[in-house]
Amino acid sequence: MINMYCFTYKGAIDKHLHEGYILVKIGDSHRDVDIRMNEQGTSAEYEAMIKVGRWNNLKKIDRDYRVHEVLTKRGLHSTAGKGTEWFKIPAANLTEVFHYIDKVISALEGTKVRASVKLRSMQKRVLTQTNSIISKRFKQGHHSASIVANLCPRFGKTIWALEQFNQLTEKYGNKVMLLPAYWLSVHTSFIDELDRYREFNDICHIDIDSPDAAHDAMAALAQGQRIIVPISLHGDVVSWIKKHEWIRTFVPLGTIFNFADEGDFGTHTDSQVEKLDYLFDRPDETPSGMFVSVYASGTNIQRLAKCAKRIDGVVYTAYSELEKTTPGIIHRKFFCTSIDALKAEVEKLDVVVMPSWTKIWDKPYGNQAFIEKLLQSLVGNDTLRNELNLPSMMDESVDCFMLLVSANKKEMGQIAKIAERAIPDWHVKVLNGDCTTNKKAEDETITEINEARIAKKKGVLIIANQMGSRSYGVSAIQASIIAFDRGSVDATAQKVSRCLTPATKEKPMYDDSVNKTHGAIVDLSFDSNRAENIEKLILEEAIQVQRSGTAGNFTDAVKYVLTSVDMFKMNAYGHPVAVTEEEMFRVFGDNEAMLRVADVSVDVKAAIESGMFDILCNVKSDDKAAKAKKTIVGEGVKNAMTEGGAPKKNGAGKDVDVKQAEKTINAAIQALNMSATSVYFLSECNGESYKECLTLIAKKKFLNAEFTELFGVSAENVITLVDNNVLNGAILDVIVQNSKPKKIDFLF
Repeated sequence: MINMYCFTYKGAIDKHLHEGYILVKIGDSHRDVDIRMNEQGTSAEYEAMIKVGRWNNLKKIDRDYRVHEVLTKRGLHSTAGKGTEWFKIPAANLTEVFHYIDKVISALEGTKVRASVKLRSMQKRVLTQTNSIISKRFKQGHHSASIVANLCPRFGKTIWALEQFNQLTEKYGNKVMLLPAYWLSVHTSFIDELDRYREFNDICHIDIDSPDAAHDAMAALAQGQRIIVPISLHGDVVSWIKKHEWIRTFVPLGTIFNFADEGDFGTHTDSQVEKLDYLFDRPDETPSGMFVSVYASGTNIQRLAKCAKRIDGVVYTAYSELEKTTPGIIHRKFFCTSIDALKAEVEKLDVVVMPSWTKIWDKPYGNQAFIEKLLQSLVGNDTLRNELNLPSMMDESVDCFMLLVSANKKEMGQIAKIAERAIPDWHVKVLNGDCTTNKKAEDETITEINEARIAKKKGVLIIANQMGSRSYGVSAIQASIIAFDRGSVDATAQKVSRCLTPATKEKPMYDDSVNKTHGAIVDLSFDSNRAENIEKLILEEAIQVQRSGTAGNFTDAVKYVLTSVDMFKMNAYGHPVAVTEEEMFRVFGDNEAMLRVADVSVDVKAAIESGMFDILCNVKSDDKAAKAKKTIVGEGVKNAMTEGGAPKKNGAGKDVDVKQAEKTINAAIQALNMSATSVYFLSECNGESYKECLTLIAKKKFLNAEFTELFGVSAENVITLVDNNVLNGAILDVIVQNSKPKKIDFLF
């Protein structure tokens, strides 16, 4: 058996592109084709080689001239140069070149020739865990299993899910994979991977929008194929049900593998849950086979839990495991830096700088001097501010970075105009709904990067809030800059991971290279002694590592994370100083620091959606404003703040009732977080975790009464908040452990 390969050069692409052709070389080798191609593309060559494709272990094609003969008969052989293996393939890009040659080889072989899937060690571990959950349910006599999967960025969800489908087919006979999603860009990767690996050759993609979708699906199943059906959750419920009723009618539930990727986005809402209930709630159907649902995302596990209704198991992953076990993965460099000096410098100009990112982004033109200085410092134009100089931090040229802000569309437009004047030799790209869509964002960004390179711009600044945080892989991004005050740690982790996309020949760096080994995550803090966002990220990842079983206890989990990343604090001279394990453990061992982390881990929107607002309203807190008017949050409910028409607005244009709800929730959660310092003693010094302490308190009437007197709600109420992820139970567990008396606390 031989292997075939195809490669080209930039000059060969450009030579005939205007004629609708791309010039490529097609050859064969009995050895590894990458080694063979590298022998032909030596360091002495003028241009770097661009690999188009490889076809291994061919069974019917004995030499490359079998393919050459087909292409020559079509008049595609190029005789312009010295080489005899060059062909002009009709195509507009390299993807079309690959598919053209692939069709020729597949026709000669009688089947598609594909590479074999190679799973990462972490993917194998998670498969073992999910299969164990499914098997346990099946042995208990159940014909369904529901799993929540918290999967980190770059985990490889698509390959993992397709391999899970393969294993379900082998053991339980599942033939149908459904992909319900509100975030539609997740569908593209599944369709692409079907044609890339031999393990998925028998899976047929069904276009749900086709009027013949039901017929095509049944025909494929009748021919022994498996099917994959991407499903959009957009649209009204009645029309959606009519469009998808054939699935409920003709596809037995026990043959379905339901994989809801990015399941926390849209999929959790009541209208979307109603749609999924229509497909999967079948009380009259006789149970058989194994209906498996996996709700996967890297964020908002509480929303995933709402999608799932019943949870039979949860699996966890952490990016640090990829850093330790996966060759070629982009490693993280964390930089903690303060903007105190920049703030002081601007204020010397008699300009008042607002003390938070929220206030700065609320009025960009009112803070123009500060924003201009910040951007000039980040790109290295202001040499007096080395502590903010990205090239100095990373010790390399930085020509593409993402600025993550807490601004709305209008404010982002104003920030962009300020940036265009402050750093005119940089291209500025804004990611929001006024400028692009989620589906187009990645392609548009790559196009604008290429245009900026041609225009000789020094680099590209990408300004983003929410858009670009999912299904958005731009290799050129070298750094993610955190310029917001607080937010969900899950959402923050998703956003900052945009600098972790590996560079390839097809998607290179801004300088056209593929030499990317690290991505920088920079926390711009107003507090020179703290970097709360990075502290939250490290702490949450350590918790994930412990939950995944990779580390046995919290201390080992923290060490695991810290040994996989590089972390620096920028000193007064603008030099990065490594942060030690001892320094991080001092932070995590300090309850005051941990309480601050817990306080800023609140996801207000998720807290409202959880239905726990009534409990939070009753919590005793020091926030008088929150107690003055307890907002009732719910559709169609009138209250003191919305009575008489549309919701009132505050000066920043925000709904007053939403603003009041945020204050109430924040005050309540801060008070309950503080309870973690005392529940160990209230539980008569018996509990090991926050929830265990609460459970012990709830069992004794006098202890529960004391807890209720202190905090305004019962221990049972707070357990409900923990179970619904309104409180960050994992962080509160650490606080409980820190609060336990140490030997030094006792005299004898």
